[in-house]
Amino acid sequence: MRFIGCKLNLMPYIERLVTETLGIKEGIFCDIFAGTAAVGAHFKKRGFQIISNHLLELSAVFQHA
Repeated sequence: MRFIGCKLNLMPYIERLVTETLGIKEGIFCDIFAGTAAVGAHFKKRGFQIISNHLLELSAVFQHA
C-alpha cells in the first residue's frame, strides 16, 4: 500500500547516504515516521536491526505483518 509520504522512490538515495556517505554497513537502523515500513524492510533485508515508530495505528499493523 502506498500513501502520501511514501519514501519508496527515495530508497536509492537513502541507501547511498547510509552505506556510502556515512559508511554504515551494519547495526541498528531507526525508521522514524515509518508509514508502511518500506524503508525499515529494505534495511532489515540488509541485516540491520530495525527500530521504527509512527503515530498511525495502521502503520503498526503493516510493520507487524
